[in-house]
Amino acid sequence: AQRSSTGVELSPQQLLQEKEDLERFDRLAQQLEENYDHLEENTVAAQALTDEFNEIASEDTEETQLFCEFGTTTLDFKTFSHGEVITRNSVPGVEITAQRRSDARNPCTGPLMILNNREGGATNDGDLKTCTNCALLVYSEDGDSETVDDCAERPGPKFIFEWDTVKDLKNILLWDQDDGNSDTKIQLFNENDELIAEKDVDQKSGLNGKGTTVDLRVRGVKKLKVLMAGSGAIVQIKQCSVDGSEYGDPHILTLDGD
Repeated sequence: AQRSSTGVELSPQQLLQEKEDLERFDRLAQQLEENYDHLEENTVAAQALTDEFNEIASEDTEETQLFCEFGTTTLDFKTFSHGEVITRNSVPGVEITAQRRSDARNPCTGPLMILNNREGGATNDGDLKTCTNCALLVYSEDGDSETVDDCAERPGPKFIFEWDTVKDLKNILLWDQDDGNSDTKIQLFNENDELIAEKDVDQKSGLNGKGTTVDLRVRGVKKLKVLMAGSGAIVQIKQCSVDGSEYGDPHILTLDGD
């Protein structure tokens, strides 16, 4: 058997299955990009590929199943209304805040806000509408809760998630990372506020109007920071479930049970 990058021992069959899953994911991503080039002419086909792309993006490979022994739960924003403001205490168990990083003359005003495409929420950014079944967390451009737009400053805002207790994080799904000149960075900190991992999201790989699932697989995380290169949104964060735990938070979707 061989070991993965996380130290998990995998059989040859598991490695082969993981390779096939990744190749299938890449093929679908390429097809999705081609369909979006002709979106007006091929809306049905593009939507079908989007649904399959998102389904695969949320699947567990053999390796990630081993990383999260008891399954995963998902922190998302689907139960929040369009235009709803997200405050520090909006989601029990995690404090969510944001900070501007740009010195632009006409600054984005904030606050953190929900663009709910599930409710047909209005936005001036068509790239965010491509996430059709999503409720997106954005740093508001102008505070307008009816037409919700993300902040397009360079560099973009910093999103901060700080949990009450440490978590093992599997991945994060971002949308519309389209700066093109610099990378979005994801930083993870332990309970002593020490940086334990950092991930770069390549902005030059054609992510405009598309989603990207960033593989984390980091244990003992107390705080996560997303430093946006420019505009963009957060869709969800997957974390490992704990044996015997119960979930009553309406904003946590349990994937390994009802």
